[in-house]
Amino acid sequence: MRDRSHDACDDVGSWDPARTDLCGLGGMTLQTYGARMPDLTGVTILMGTCASLIWFALRAWRLKSTVLRWTAAGLAGLSAIAASLLVGLSIAGLSRAHARSAPVPELKITGTAAQIQRGQAIVDSF
Repeated sequence: MRDRSHDACDDVGSWDPARTDLCGLGGMTLQTYGARMPDLTGVTILMGTCASLIWFALRAWRLKSTVLRWTAAGLAGLSAIAASLLVGLSIAGLSRAHARSAPVPELKITGTAAQIQRGQAIVDSF
């Protein structure tokens, strides 16, 4: 059994080698607060797809063949409309998913005199 003096978190949380949430101090993990980078990347890709489809529809409108012009421009235009609707729905869904409606909790932390003295000693060592 290895020395757990630094891993035990001084009775704040139970010792577990698989824990990554700062020894139980509020459960601060990326999954708890939502990962925004993949969300924004997805919306950005959708916006780029929409812009590309609009560009393709404008380029297809210059074709000389009437059948090809209406077919290509029509399909690209409808696809661009569908992509823009998906962008709008994605942005609306992300804003609702990440909106905070609950009040911020008021935290009250209690500690023993020994814990306060140890904390002061750690702060003074810097």
